[in-house]
Amino acid sequence: TQQEDVVLSTEYTLPVAETIEMSVYPNPTIGIVNIKASEDATYWVSNLQGTTLKSGTMTQDKTVTLDLSSYPKGIYLVKTQTASEWATHIVIIQ
Repeated sequence: TQQEDVVLSTEYTLPVAETIEMSVYPNPTIGIVNIKASEDATYWVSNLQGTTLKSGTMTQDKTVTLDLSSYPKGIYLVKTQTASEWATHIVIIQ
């Protein structure tokens, strides 16, 4: 009988997670903040005490403009959530 060589491959490629592109600008600001994400997302704006001041949803690649000028000068958090990621951005109102 003839013997054949058998080669087994153990290579496996893990899928690479895509990073969601998220922009929060301008920063610092005098009150107007734009948020844009490369995926549909939900956003929350809160003060440093954790009080949610604004929230809403945004559509992929569409810019949401928020007017934060009625809030006191200071540091605020803009949190965003997509289907796969959470992100937190610090915004300074001057």
